[in-house]
Amino acid sequence: MPLPSSNYQAMFPLQEVILGKDDGLPLAGGIVTFYADSPRTTPPTKKFVYQQVQLPDNTYEFVVLNNPITLSAIGSFMDDNGNDIIPFLYPYAGLPTDPVRGAIELYYITVQDSNGVAQFTREAWPPNMSTSTNMPVAFQSPTNELSNPQFSVVNFTPLTGYTFNVTGSQSTEIAPDWVVDTTGTGTVTVAQIVMPDKTPSNPPFALQISSTAVTTIQLRQRLTVSSRLLAGGYVSGTFIAKSVSAPVQLALSYRPSTSTTSTLVVAIASGTATTAGFTTIANSQAATINISNFNSAPGGFIDIFFDIPSGASVEISSVQIVAVQNSESSTQYMQQSNAREIDHLYHYYNLPLQAKPISSYLVGWDFPVNPAQFGASILPQNTGPNKSYYAWDQTIVFQSATSGITVTRDAEVGMMQLNASVNNVQAALIQYLDQAEAKAVLTQLALGGVSVNVAMEENTPQTMTVSLWWKAGAIGTGMTANDSLVTALDANGHPSVTAGWTEIKLASNLGNATFKTVGTTSITNYGFSGFVDPLAYVTGTSFAIVVGSSPILLANAIVFRSISLVPGLIPTIPAPEDTDAVLRKCQKYFETSYPSGGVNNAIPPVGSINAAGARSATMLSLVLSGNASACAGPFGVEYRTIKRANPSVVFYNITTGGSNAVQVYLRNFQLSVQQTVVFSTFFVLLSASALGVSYQGLASIMLQGGSANFAGANILYQFSADARLGVIA
Repeated sequence: MPLPSSNYQAMFPLQEVILGKDDGLPLAGGIVTFYADSPRTTPPTKKFVYQQVQLPDNTYEFVVLNNPITLSAIGSFMDDNGNDIIPFLYPYAGLPTDPVRGAIELYYITVQDSNGVAQFTREAWPPNMSTSTNMPVAFQSPTNELSNPQFSVVNFTPLTGYTFNVTGSQSTEIAPDWVVDTTGTGTVTVAQIVMPDKTPSNPPFALQISSTAVTTIQLRQRLTVSSRLLAGGYVSGTFIAKSVSAPVQLALSYRPSTSTTSTLVVAIASGTATTAGFTTIANSQAATINISNFNSAPGGFIDIFFDIPSGASVEISSVQIVAVQNSESSTQYMQQSNAREIDHLYHYYNLPLQAKPISSYLVGWDFPVNPAQFGASILPQNTGPNKSYYAWDQTIVFQSATSGITVTRDAEVGMMQLNASVNNVQAALIQYLDQAEAKAVLTQLALGGVSVNVAMEENTPQTMTVSLWWKAGAIGTGMTANDSLVTALDANGHPSVTAGWTEIKLASNLGNATFKTVGTTSITNYGFSGFVDPLAYVTGTSFAIVVGSSPILLANAIVFRSISLVPGLIPTIPAPEDTDAVLRKCQKYFETSYPSGGVNNAIPPVGSINAAGARSATMLSLVLSGNASACAGPFGVEYRTIKRANPSVVFYNITTGGSNAVQVYLRNFQLSVQQTVVFSTFFVLLSASALGVSYQGLASIMLQGGSANFAGANILYQFSADARLGVIA
């Protein structure tokens, strides 16, 4: 048969009357005593019972009744003033005001007449209680309305923290959805703290925040668009906190963007953070959100915040606000995994992800596909201290000590590996961008900023700093292949630079993009977002990126997988490119007829006889005095890729590798004769451009064959065309 509707509820007895066991008459003046049922001690332990009372503001609360209760003249329950009442039970351990409801603890009740004669008892009361009822009172929304409540993601360097200066009224975003608001002049220090074992609510991290000399400081999360969230209802709040120095009073508060009432702030939960360890601070009664907000979406908002005393140092985690059923409702912190906390930050990354960048502005810094046309292994260059040299394509290496850095290609996947040749030498990777690419970056700095991602591994933890720079004017002024904009590095790898360069800072006053590597031989990504400069594009024409290191131990190997510079707020690895595409991009700056790796700093190794890639040009052949002669004639070189500027062109002998030399041939059907000649002795520049170069031969004999039987003449040569930034202005 169908069950009756659950929408109807039976009315409770409006009055409870107890009758005598012998005469059945009302037990006038009877005595009812309430004890804890288990464990039932001797003598038994009394357990509180409660009376509901109405306060002057028309709200209700529960007060403790006398125990035992004396019955009225008609055998009903009454309070100390003789008012007829219904007692309320709390069948749990502890008190109703505890932030976390205790285990089930039932009542043992005895009833006596006015002379103390036992009438009856009730054990394990109320009946039918089970562990399933040991839950918080039903609440309206079982979801924490706050995101990143355990500070799983922060915007500063994790674990090491950061100190920043503040002045005036200032807001600094220190983590997704968390902002520090300050007034006055002083400093603020933030750090992500790894939590110890057996901490309430078991968070993996807490935020440590302290200040010096500021006037006011708040830690705030803004709930945007939902401008009337929780209004007209009850809110249960909780967090855990610890004070680093002296005990501190903390309050978690609610504030709408505007209100039609005079009171704008509601304290949800407050308590004292002590130095003894992390304690749970929760509301004893749910906060009543009876204020209104006439700011509508999308501009309206709600702020949830902590007021932190100036000069205090506190640690906070597991921050929660939950809508509940009534003022007596509360709920403990609802634990979730670190992964779920990160998942809940989608709203924070949503808009940036809609325009997620794919390609990096940088050239050749996906190192496994960098062609390394100068050679994949570069011995320490005697260009120090505090000098730089080109190691790979579009890659300049700074070294703080003479011959301090060896560059090699990682054998496993072709990454770039830096090894210290001198203990505690510091290194930096530098790349310049051409004017067109530089303008694109500088414009993006005004449109929303750029982000950098460094993918690397190392044997020992290393401190690294990423810095971006712009300049009005050409990069190459006053620079050579053995120099760069970097003149020195501080202990964290942040550079000092030559005059004229301006640094592009991170937004939110978070200082340098410094990070400490984890010291693992697995690739780890270190990302920084929010490099902005709204005015750099106005006068800037040149751009550089510098990734510097702290001192490197001889035993440490620093291996770079990639370094990317992308538009937007999401640091990403570079988009995949094939080796041919990367080679052509790099040839805009440097091209050689040698195979990749066959040229060492644009000078082939002496003794190289590798003719792969060598080019040929037909020369004039004449018979003079019975001898065949090879005379210099006109020829040109067309580059595979248009250069960014007219390059410096050098010719090499294919057999010896010597520069400013070519190999001349006289030939017939049976044999040929050859000779190395100095290029500049027999050829003069006719024209040059970014497309190629042409030469006019001088009226001189380069080679004679000794007979008249040779049918033709030609030259064979290798060449390099160098238009690298910092080498050619």
